Amino acid sequence: MATLIFVGGGTLGHIYPALPVIKEWKKRHPGDTIIYLACRRSSEQKLLSSIPEIDECHFFPLRGLAGKNVFRKARVLFGIVSDNIRMRKIIKLYKPSLVVGMGGSISGLFLRISHKAKCPIIIHEQNAVIGKANKWSLKWAEYFLTSFLLSPLHPRQKWIGNPRFDEAKKLANNAKKAHGYTNLMIVSGSLGAKIINKTAIAFLKSPHSLAYSTTLITGTRYFDECVQALGASQKPHFKVVPFSDNLLELMTEANIIVSRAGGTTMFEILGLNKPMILIPSENVSDNHQLSNALSFARENLAFVIEEKNLSPETFLSCLNRAWSLKKDPVNPYLMLKATEAFCETMEKVLKE
Repeated sequence: MATLIFVGGGTLGHIYPALPVIKEWKKRHPGDTIIYLACRRSSEQKLLSSIPEIDECHFFPLRGLAGKNVFRKARVLFGIVSDNIRMRKIIKLYKPSLVVGMGGSISGLFLRISHKAKCPIIIHEQNAVIGKANKWSLKWAEYFLTSFLLSPLHPRQKWIGNPRFDEAKKLANNAKKAHGYTNLMIVSGSLGAKIINKTAIAFLKSPHSLAYSTTLITGTRYFDECVQALGASQKPHFKVVPFSDNLLELMTEANIIVSRAGGTTMFEILGLNKPMILIPSENVSDNHQLSNALSFARENLAFVIEEKNLSPETFLSCLNRAWSLKKDPVNPYLMLKATEAFCETMEKVLKE
């Protein structure tokens, strides 16, 4: 019986891909112990604590060194030292047979400690541009698993896809078919995006929106102002909600999905087999969302509107063409079996 530690967080996009792998691993190896390390944020704590296959969770209040405030930087550095000590204790106590890094700053710190303790490491990257923590940790990994087809960065690099695709595909197969051909969902993450909401409001106020039954997920930050901008009463052809903890299930009801271009979200929509219009965020490291979106656009899996080109006119034009997306049924992205490949790689490392 082995102990496996998964580490990753900062956003749920680092965590969701690990969950299908953990569930499948427990089916294959029910006697093994699974531990997850993530950031001490309510969304991460709530999600991970609800997964019965995870035997134990540890949460860390990691934060970046933002701003020029010397005292804040000193507090953060002291916190990192404290986290470092705690992580070393976890390694010493559990003596993991394998450590799996899912990205985020917490991942980089723990993988460094794991390497020094001579623990074998696997890294999974969710985006089309390798994240800073994964890039820094790559030299310690036995295998580097990618969601997107990337240029070679590691001698044992494998393109497996994103396990969340498998989960979404399974859900799509079991879900009721979306009623009609006009259900539109517009979503931009838990916090939302002002520019997307502004475009969505203009669309919902136009007569063009009457051809669709639209769900606008504004993000908690923008909900009140969006409701106010649209008027106090919800119109029959649209509804406005701040966010949903069951977003994947909610997306099964849509026929077309407009979204940001986070890697995990894109693979969810792909697994659900929905036409997607991607509006990449410019406010992300290395502009990785644009790289994500263009990777799918080149494969005819998505339409892309860059923020600089976003307007009610470009949005409507893209929406009218969304149904013209014809996916090749043998497209490599649709043929990947990420969860299976992930587990097989883990088993291989444990046997080495």
